[in-house]
Amino acid sequence: MKEEDLKRKLLKWILAWVSVGLLLPLLMLLRWHLFPLSGLGAVELALWPSSIALIGVGDSPTPYSRLDLAGIYAMLIAVNGLLYLVVGLVTSPVMVFVGRKWRDAR
Repeated sequence: MKEEDLKRKLLKWILAWVSVGLLLPLLMLLRWHLFPLSGLGAVELALWPSSIALIGVGDSPTPYSRLDLAGIYAMLIAVNGLLYLVVGLVTSPVMVFVGRKWRDAR
């Protein structure tokens, strides 16, 4: 496999993880607004680990403005994207190894 192809595949792999890390929180926020009560809290926390910081927002003695809340959500979504980037970086060697084994088996 050419090094350029390998770099392109790794970049696609990492971008896919970052995209998932950014889209999942947005989908969860949409679901929270449409269906506020559900029993999926543990699953959502596993998929959006940085959302644990939202605990402090809900119990704040002073109310946040909409702009403040938008900034907090944006920051937490970006942090989740970075966490998923790390997952993509850690799992990319595994993807390369499995790809080589699969290609050699054919």
